[in-house]
Amino acid sequence: MHALQENYSYVGEVVKVMGKNRVLVKLSHEGKYVVTVDKAIKIEDIKPNLRVAVRSDNYILHKILPTKVDPLVSLMKVEKVPDSTYDMIGGLDQQVKEVKEVIELPIKHPEIFESLGIAQPKGVLMYGPPGTGKTLLARAIAHHTDCTFIR
Repeated sequence: MHALQENYSYVGEVVKVMGKNRVLVKLSHEGKYVVTVDKAIKIEDIKPNLRVAVRSDNYILHKILPTKVDPLVSLMKVEKVPDSTYDMIGGLDQQVKEVKEVIELPIKHPEIFESLGIAQPKGVLMYGPPGTGKTLLARAIAHHTDCTFIR
């Protein structure tokens, strides 16, 4: 019951630290305010662009919030240049040939498409049951084109 009676907080972003316990904060829909920092928070921990919570009743900065991260993005992992090659892929010779023509050729030799007046392909959709080589093929493409592979 106590939680329902508490005032809510605004989420804002620190614009500038203005002294020992004052900070200029941009609140999402309210505008910019100079607010007091709660005694429990060290002013040294507050930096520009930091997400913070400001109480709605007294406009006191009372909490430092974590940076906003999209959960889907946090699941992605970047592999700079995978070590997979086309030689590692067995039984997909036709698919490897098609992928080389559609993806690798436009990246490595765009002048061929320009000279012929042909638009470069925009992408490829690989589908199929698990374990059939889709990811291995994508890693090999990234390796041979010096592109980043995002898993």
